Amino acid sequence: MAEKMSSTSDIPSIEHEIKPIISITQEQIGDKNAQIATILSPSGEEVVLSGDVDDAMKYADEIRDFEYTPEEEKKLVRKLDLCLLPIMGLSYSLQFLDKTSIGSAAILGLRTDLKMVGKDYSTASSMFYYAYMGGLLIFPRLLQKSKHFMLLLCTVTCLWGMVQSLQAAPDLNYKGFLALRFFLGFFESSITPAFNHLTSQYYKQNEMFSRSITWFAWNGFGSMLGSCICIGLVTHIENGGSYALPAWKLLFCITGVMSIFVTCCMAVHIPSNPMKCWFLNDRERKMVLKRIQTNQKGFGNHTWKWSQFKEAFTDYKVFLIVAFAVADNIPNGGLTNFTSILIKEEFGFTTLKTLKMNLISGAVEFVCPIFAYISLYINSRFGGWPGHKLVCAIFVQTLTLIFIAMLAYAPSKYAKLAGVYLASIGPVSFVCALSAISSNIAGSTKVTTVNALFLLGYCGGNIAGSYTFKNEDAPDYLPAKRDMVISYAFCVGILGLLYAAYIYENKKKSKFVEEHPDEGENVENLAFFDLTDGENPHFRYSL
Repeated sequence: MAEKMSSTSDIPSIEHEIKPIISITQEQIGDKNAQIATILSPSGEEVVLSGDVDDAMKYADEIRDFEYTPEEEKKLVRKLDLCLLPIMGLSYSLQFLDKTSIGSAAILGLRTDLKMVGKDYSTASSMFYYAYMGGLLIFPRLLQKSKHFMLLLCTVTCLWGMVQSLQAAPDLNYKGFLALRFFLGFFESSITPAFNHLTSQYYKQNEMFSRSITWFAWNGFGSMLGSCICIGLVTHIENGGSYALPAWKLLFCITGVMSIFVTCCMAVHIPSNPMKCWFLNDRERKMVLKRIQTNQKGFGNHTWKWSQFKEAFTDYKVFLIVAFAVADNIPNGGLTNFTSILIKEEFGFTTLKTLKMNLISGAVEFVCPIFAYISLYINSRFGGWPGHKLVCAIFVQTLTLIFIAMLAYAPSKYAKLAGVYLASIGPVSFVCALSAISSNIAGSTKVTTVNALFLLGYCGGNIAGSYTFKNEDAPDYLPAKRDMVISYAFCVGILGLLYAAYIYENKKKSKFVEEHPDEGENVENLAFFDLTDGENPHFRYSL
């Protein structure tokens, strides 16, 4: 229908077309050949909306006229936090413990018993990440295509628990240990992309950073738990006790069994689809779906779409995220595997005191989510750039750079030690970049691809970092410390560029919507058509 304004003067005529509402039928859902509509993307390309939609579209009719109160939403978020974050955090802490237990094992006799010399220990440390890279070529895509991704994830995590326990096998030699480290890294590559996806299924864009850092910060708990186990083992030996196995083998065995137990609990507790969540009632499930609709995303799509794969490799913002992953994890690769050795050799502590001192860095990391929640509070209370998560990340990354510079250049031994521990707040920035994948990348295939690229960068950085610590530089390892300072300086710059890029892209999208106010507005449940962030004109990047 059209209306025309008539005028006897030079006032131009204005036409406004009211477009009919376009909806997808239940029969069309899942039909890849069904063409529902076409829209124009902000880049000017025509995008076809097919029946190959997000899983959430099946339930879209249930929330068409659904409303809830702010009080109900607060109650739901608290319930999700209580039911999801502790079990996710505990599982994530154990994968971190399994991965990094080699650092504690190193001062419990691992290197001596397996006759490691030269770069043998660095090779054993980096073997995990070589295999992790291989797993990223397989598991993210498998998890996306599976309709039971939590069951698949828990199966894989059980396997890694078994591999961890096998490192306590009798007559284990160095080559056998390398093989087990390989399989450990291969299986553990599944958990981070899975947890990233899981977070995006339940939380809104502005909540993802704080929730991601919450389960990620349980790595600090894992570090403390590992140190406590080792302290118990060493104390027993120093008091005249003995074990049937070397202490480092007992460490692997204990942590592996713990991983298997927690995985079994997670398998029965967390479903693959929020609409089947046992701890939510029917109204709460609808609230979850209505909330994530505002993210312009859904639960996920199981079809691999090559157009989205291509977009991931042509998006400059993705390359900034991956570059950050590499730069940020060069220091991490060294600190994760060499902190115990560094503290023992440079500061002259005994094995037992070194293990006790490791509790400090774990505690610092465990409480670092406070930065994210302060940022969230500032954003909700005052608004503006001080509450943006990337501003928080840049601030924390700058602090981390200062603390690493203390470790490298401070004249006081105690200032160096403080630098080691305070640098444990660094994961705040890493998780901000990681959560940007779940909050600022859309399209199931694109999200899967970017997750894999980000974690490939994570592996590459860790592998490089593990070789910056060389035996000839002991006991102070000054060249490795200098490399860490340079890497963290690059990280600050990359985060600044990413922040500017998101601001620019949001302005660009807003301008497009002003020029094309009706684009996509007549398509019902556009958020559930599995569009990428580049294709959807109504998607906005979370700052």
